[in-house]
Amino acid sequence: MVRQFVDCPPAGHLVAGPVTPFQIAGVTRLAAGADRLDMTGIRFDEGATTAMSTDPDHLAVSFAVSGELDANEIVGAAWIRRRGQVWWVLNLVLRHRDFGLAAVEWLAREASVAGAAVLVGRYVPAGHNAGAEDFWEQAGFTPSGEDGVFTLAVTTYRK
Repeated sequence: MVRQFVDCPPAGHLVAGPVTPFQIAGVTRLAAGADRLDMTGIRFDEGATTAMSTDPDHLAVSFAVSGELDANEIVGAAWIRRRGQVWWVLNLVLRHRDFGLAAVEWLAREASVAGAAVLVGRYVPAGHNAGAEDFWEQAGFTPSGEDGVFTLAVTTYRK
């Protein structure tokens, strides 16, 4: 899995890929900070993020911008549990909602390439993330029937 560019207007491109050792501190700072969209409220620390970055059953992802903004600025992160045909988004944290669709596009493509059929996202309501309530549905996910759980068939996903 390599870092890839995903179109992300108006920022230019989102650079997405597995977290590098250089990015772990920035990713965990983003997750712990304020003024961000946080889907579940789970805050993975540096130890957990490092462990996930080397575990074949997990994936820690960073999203940075390339374009008019600073190319080294981390604007999003995702922590994924990979279970065969299903990739569970344990948390998705974004500095701004505009980066979300590009992040989902990258996650869906990577899950499909890896042989997964479904991407599962969760929304856990809390005061700090009320603005993320409809994010998964706007990104093309369907409510699963379980409270706060949404699914996306990655083989049919189109941005």
